[in-house]
Amino acid sequence: MDKCFLLGRSLSRAALLGATALALAAGPAIARVGVTSATDGDPLGKPPAENERVLRIGLDVQANEAIRTGATDRAHLVFLDGTSVTVGPNARLTIDRFVYDPDAKKGDLAITATQGVFRLVGGKISKSNAITVTTPSTTIGIRGGISIFRVTAADTVAAFVFGTSLTATAAGLTQTITRPGFQIQINAGGAPGAPTAIPKGSLSADIAALEGKSQGGGSSGNADRRAKSSGFSAHNSGQTAAVPPTNGPPPQNNPSITNATTNAVSGANTQVQVDTAKPPAPSPIPPAPPTQPINGFAAGLIKTYDGEGVTRSVPVLGGPGSVAGAADAATGQVSGSITISQADGSVTTLQLGGTPSTSVFINNRRYGMTTTDDPNRPSTVQVDGATYTVQDQSYLLSSGLLHKRHHFGSCECKYLTWGKWGTVIDYAGSYRDGQSDVVRRAPYIAGVLTPQIEMPQIGSATYNGSMKGNVWNNGSAYGATGTYSSTWSFASRAGNFNATFDGTSYTGSASAAAGSGGTSFTGTFSGGGMSGNLSGAFFAAPNDAAKYQGGAFTIGTNATPYKAAGVFAGQR
Repeated sequence: MDKCFLLGRSLSRAALLGATALALAAGPAIARVGVTSATDGDPLGKPPAENERVLRIGLDVQANEAIRTGATDRAHLVFLDGTSVTVGPNARLTIDRFVYDPDAKKGDLAITATQGVFRLVGGKISKSNAITVTTPSTTIGIRGGISIFRVTAADTVAAFVFGTSLTATAAGLTQTITRPGFQIQINAGGAPGAPTAIPKGSLSADIAALEGKSQGGGSSGNADRRAKSSGFSAHNSGQTAAVPPTNGPPPQNNPSITNATTNAVSGANTQVQVDTAKPPAPSPIPPAPPTQPINGFAAGLIKTYDGEGVTRSVPVLGGPGSVAGAADAATGQVSGSITISQADGSVTTLQLGGTPSTSVFINNRRYGMTTTDDPNRPSTVQVDGATYTVQDQSYLLSSGLLHKRHHFGSCECKYLTWGKWGTVIDYAGSYRDGQSDVVRRAPYIAGVLTPQIEMPQIGSATYNGSMKGNVWNNGSAYGATGTYSSTWSFASRAGNFNATFDGTSYTGSASAAAGSGGTSFTGTFSGGGMSGNLSGAFFAAPNDAAKYQGGAFTIGTNATPYKAAGVFAGQR
């Protein structure tokens, strides 16, 4: 499934869609196959006809290059078809073969991994042809999606996290996994074992090695501290099991299937809540309807590439419904869209999920979707009264697929969901021909929006919670978190709020959006010499129609050296 590719640093359109196919196996010894998109420490690369060099961000990766890392090194490589490989510490990897035709979106990728922990996120090649990974114990074939594999001289353990299939071949026998959340162990000299459910917590150490964090969530060394401060983890994919029903029992009956990574939200507000308006909803919200709404806010930093490089980096604020969709618990599928409104008046609608190969729904906290393969739901951009079809590779993954923790910082937010989304949008034709927009690992938040008829009309409430988002700070990109506290008057449909984000304190005010009946609001804020905008809404929980505030925010503009975009949530 090539649409889950965008879990590392994104490339420009020129890199992703080269002018000619790369037939590297029969071509020259030195040929560019990808780029180093993130590093920690001093990972090394040895091209076939050059001296060994330190891999730095933006450095080309070549065919037949040998990659090696030390005890405090990590590297994230993105190939020209969108495939990405995260290389953990003390690892050895060689790029054996890369052939790619960008017009047909087909090719062949083979690597050899002799030692270490790796995470592979399939790109375009993996949609039609399995990516081959050779280890001392086995040959692995990965079709679509995500795999984490740990390699030693004695054995290989390959975990199938998300996608179409994973095969392991050794000693004349092949085992196949089609259900994410399962793994295969292959001992050197032996045949592959039968697929088994990934034991609870067993991926924690591997993910910690890849992300640069200890299992307990703290630093595991100076390199890990450098990784955290440099935003290395934000360049990594960070996925774990999504579970469509094929092998084994249904996911809700299989406690062995788990997801593990470290939640980046921290330092959240823990103020005492004051509430003078707690009107109950007229009727409780059903706990688990067969079809469940997913409506909320998306925000992100959009970088525009024109083939020469980045031309702008703009924070984009999503309003209510910028994330919209529905999950069908009966079929285990989810369908939705992400809407991006830009300063030039264009509105891009990205269509995701809706089919078994592009979506999975386990429960309200564990779902994911990628660019749909339904030809009746193309992604489009509307501008100046015209509609154009765009080519995109997009994803949206809930926090339950990304990490164990359910809280949004200090906000328990039991009836909200959140996670990450990203996209690469390629424009063609008469609108922005040759340009691409890229969003990397941006946050969203969603839930059941409060119906206007159930909105409280009297009293006031205080909401406390957290903020999280992405930052572009004078050339440095990283994720940041903060706190959110709002006092709201339901009678006047207005309120004031205090927030901290990325170490800066902000104050602001908000009022109900016109025509919303008080269910949504907009506001502005300032602090530390910077200003921002906020768009929010009320979300419901059983027996409380206005239990939560949630929404999106932006700080700065394309012209400011500091800019940020993210989401916030608080509960009363």
